[in-house]
Amino acid sequence: MAIKKQHIHLRRQTWVAKRGDVAKMWRTVDATDVSLGRLASDVATVLMGKHRPEYTPHVDCGDFVIVTNASLIKLTGRKAEQKLKTS
Repeated sequence: MAIKKQHIHLRRQTWVAKRGDVAKMWRTVDATDVSLGRLASDVATVLMGKHRPEYTPHVDCGDFVIVTNASLIKLTGRKAEQKLKTS
């Protein structure tokens, strides 16, 4: 009696998000005493959707972001002195 080999597929399938698959959330960020660059980087990551495990580059997976207390952000170095104001 010959033993028949069964082909067991151990491959994992890559899941790709589609336009309606991702539910967007509203996120609130408090900018009090947070460095400008660090806040901008973190907010950009959430807006692009790279914080999600189902991130897909060609689909808008990002969440909505509300930044509160933006006037109390921490500027390092001489950025506050060298800031350009245009009217």
